[in-house]
Amino acid sequence: MCNIRRWLALAFIVSQAVVSAAALGQEPARFVTVNQGTDEFSADKQLHIKLGGLVKNLEPEPHGYEVVVQTATENEGNSRFLARMTPYVYVASEMQGAKLDVIGTYLSKSTGKTTYHSYFVVRRDAFTGIEEGDTPSLSRVVEWLHKQSRQKEPLKFLYHSRWSTSSYFHPSLYFRSQRIFAISEESGEVLSTNPAELITEIFLGKNDSGSSSDLVRSVAGEQGKGKFAAVWDGTRQNFQDLPENEPDDVNFGKQVYFVQIPGELPNDLLIVSRSVDKKTKEGIENILKECFKEDRDRTDGGPKDCFELMNTKSDVKTWLHWSNTDSRNARAALSVLRRRAATQPAPIVINVRIDNDSPFTDVGVLEAVRQAVRLSGTELVLHDDSYKAHNVEWILSRVHDGALKLTATYDNFSLNDETVEQEFRVSYLDDGDYSDLTSRVVMLIHDRMHRIRPVWLYQNEEPTVIRDVDFGVPPGQTIPFTEIDWQDPESNLFERGKKRETTVKKQDFSKLTLDRVDFPKTPSSTLDFEPMRQKEYRVLLIRPSEERLLFKFLTYVLVLLFFCAAVLAIWDLKRSATKAAHSLPPGAS
Repeated sequence: MCNIRRWLALAFIVSQAVVSAAALGQEPARFVTVNQGTDEFSADKQLHIKLGGLVKNLEPEPHGYEVVVQTATENEGNSRFLARMTPYVYVASEMQGAKLDVIGTYLSKSTGKTTYHSYFVVRRDAFTGIEEGDTPSLSRVVEWLHKQSRQKEPLKFLYHSRWSTSSYFHPSLYFRSQRIFAISEESGEVLSTNPAELITEIFLGKNDSGSSSDLVRSVAGEQGKGKFAAVWDGTRQNFQDLPENEPDDVNFGKQVYFVQIPGELPNDLLIVSRSVDKKTKEGIENILKECFKEDRDRTDGGPKDCFELMNTKSDVKTWLHWSNTDSRNARAALSVLRRRAATQPAPIVINVRIDNDSPFTDVGVLEAVRQAVRLSGTELVLHDDSYKAHNVEWILSRVHDGALKLTATYDNFSLNDETVEQEFRVSYLDDGDYSDLTSRVVMLIHDRMHRIRPVWLYQNEEPTVIRDVDFGVPPGQTIPFTEIDWQDPESNLFERGKKRETTVKKQDFSKLTLDRVDFPKTPSSTLDFEPMRQKEYRVLLIRPSEERLLFKFLTYVLVLLFFCAAVLAIWDLKRSATKAAHSLPPGAS
């Protein structure tokens, strides 16, 4: 009887533990949001109320851009959260390996769409001859920046966060396309090597306030001469002559022009971490679908049942499920943003030439190798007249018919004070058109050659390389890196900087983390990284020289066979000696 009671008690304890674990697993998800001011936070609170028990009963958690990125990327699967993210915050988190799913976006009051634009904010008194109701063209704004740079009076671009899509990231892409680079006003950094007609320099200044509206006020105010900024549609509308807008802001709006930057951007996104259970995720998605239906079908002009916002200044008209037809523009814009965020700032230019000391008589060999670069589908491009410099040089030497030596020299990278080189012997079939040689060099590119990648300058706590190659670099390995100063990214024109070395600290499937001690720091001990500057850091990812498993196996088999052969030979010698000794006549020595 005692044993039965003991077993029943144990079963009860186990069942309670299971129930407790299950209850813990169903704990409502956190609701995290990027802090964009009280207006947008009111929209988040309204959504929080509508979601009810699917999210924690406390208010949404507003955080700075960086904290939301950290929440997404440092989540080890234990944190279950819903998040409202600005577009680049989401893309940056995704690039660093965050496990997230997009489930919704919103319909904008400002644009009436699920997308928006970014606008440069420039003072009206900087431009003459603009008719009433018109704005200066984008090309005229660029010429204004260039003129000030030539006169050694660079204009100052204000921003509030480098994670802001409309106020920093999107303008930075446009600046690079126009060869506009930022310099530090505080350090007096004006580059003496700047070719006046090639580079446009601007100062860069971080606004103390996190509000994009304050950027407009800073440009339009009394101290705004020589300053400009970038904002989105919602901020722009706040400064238009509308009855519900603040009179002071309307007056500020009359002091500036808003000049549109090309390209559509997706509205803020609703994200769930993949650790959120299926039932909670489906519950949130169903509410988004039903709320849009209620908002859409209501025609009496009265309050909406779902998202009648407590503060009408929020840009959110209603939330939409990500699969909704009205979300298609946001889906397309997010796809473009992903590509632009992940695109390398410049191609890796390869100069292919024949070794003069061991030349080929047939120029078809050179063309076959050049064709391999074209067909590799990588960031590698061939050096031609459109590029002012190359990054890697391939030298082809003749070994014999049907074989060549390819020496790859990585010009601006060194390990142990020696320039990094790779040497390959390539055998190929003489098939007339050298297609076999082309195929073999393509395989070399994908399987054995090192790759050059930039350090991601948005992360200024740890040097990070966003990983997009199929091989890893183990922690503890030393790899070379270099710094360059861009003159013209489009033509691969740059000034070569110092050759250095660093150590890989961590790696996972999405990124490599390097030793921060090897990179320059600011006085506050953060990394001195600035995406808008000319300076860029590139690392050479050293491909592990691991032999294929089959080759290893065959090597071990060969060694074993040699060992066995030696043992058999010794055994046979001993056996022969013993046999010979037994065959000698008595008394023989």
